[in-house]
Amino acid sequence: MDPDEGTQADTSTGATVPTSSTRAAQFTTPQQLEASRECERQVDLYGKGATTRSKAAVAIAACLYQPNLEMSERNITDALDSYFRMLDEIDERNEEVGRGRREKRKERDVMGGASNGRRGESARKHSPAPRTASVAPSRSDRRGRSSGTTSTTMSSDSSESESSDSSPSTKRTKPDTSIYAWADDRRSLEHGLRIELRKSLRLLRAYGVDIKTAKHDLLNSVAAPEFPDAEWNNVLRGRAVDLDHVFSGQYSLGRDEKRVEKIGTVEISHKALVPSKTVLNSGDWVIAFQRTTEAISYAFPHRRPELEAYGRHILSLFGALAPTLQQRVIEYDRAVRRRTAAKRDLLLTDIDHFADLKTQYIDSGGANVCGEETKIGKSSGNNARASRRQEEPCRRWNNGVCPSQASKCRYRHVCLSCAGTHTVTQCVKAPARQA
Repeated sequence: MDPDEGTQADTSTGATVPTSSTRAAQFTTPQQLEASRECERQVDLYGKGATTRSKAAVAIAACLYQPNLEMSERNITDALDSYFRMLDEIDERNEEVGRGRREKRKERDVMGGASNGRRGESARKHSPAPRTASVAPSRSDRRGRSSGTTSTTMSSDSSESESSDSSPSTKRTKPDTSIYAWADDRRSLEHGLRIELRKSLRLLRAYGVDIKTAKHDLLNSVAAPEFPDAEWNNVLRGRAVDLDHVFSGQYSLGRDEKRVEKIGTVEISHKALVPSKTVLNSGDWVIAFQRTTEAISYAFPHRRPELEAYGRHILSLFGALAPTLQQRVIEYDRAVRRRTAAKRDLLLTDIDHFADLKTQYIDSGGANVCGEETKIGKSSGNNARASRRQEEPCRRWNNGVCPSQASKCRYRHVCLSCAGTHTVTQCVKAPARQA
């Protein structure tokens, strides 16, 4: 939508808002018109200083992304651009007003200083000459007054300079994303994405404007599902969720808040909750993934069919493997979700794109599987040696000097000769010892 056509000035905010004719070109149904009015209300609130830009942007995006609006991709994008331009105009107007106020204040200070100087000079001219009998100020007094005057002047100049240099601008410089190296190919590549991926990208960018505000609004919504606080950040940023953390939160009674400790000028933040449980089998995975599905679907409603289909895929793998091998499926799932979170052109249901991960984590010849079997082989060898050592008779017990009880001794308290419950000195089968 062209900002110069089909818009009118808002006298309260100074920004241009869409006229009824322009609104009708994009918003036709009653639901769309209501969404348009809500977007204009957010712009008006921002212009009056009743809300922040980030909150207004998130609210506008939420209005336009409602599934019942049935708006086309182009109309949503055009409407977003139009309303964001209005916010930019308000920022520019506020910046001009702030700049004008600073210039007037500086000019007033300069004029005030000159006027005070002229009044002082006039007073000195018309004041009577000092009497010769009056006591002249000492050298130290003159030096003190001169130093005080100089320091006062320098402090005033420094304060004015700092005020003009460090006064925060009302508008943060907006980066020029068109010069990014990937900007040329982004539009063409995004145009070819599936509709589910485009919806996810739009919501991720909307939440990314201010993650803190988006999360605060989400947690205070009535229908928000129960979910670990730290993992909501991963959901809103499109990152892979830690199922161990989700599963642990199911049983933990501790708080899931980030604690901040200060050491001098350094702040150290850490999670108060350390996962006390981990996903070890298919039952644990189902509990954690169902909670994750509800959380992701709340922030990205269009992803529910994808998550449910992926859950069925993982369950089929659990059913195809022996219970002792379920950990392989859990590691495969973790790798798949990590890859999908790193690439914005993949869905969890794109199983063909994860064939290498299936080989690596599940198949018998996979790199991770072979490495784990090597560790298990070494561990079993050590256990076998330990078992053999424990089966051996205790020589100290046979000699009557073992300090441990039979239940705590590393070796068996049996006869060295016949494995009976007596010592070798009492064994009748033992060969006679030579004197």
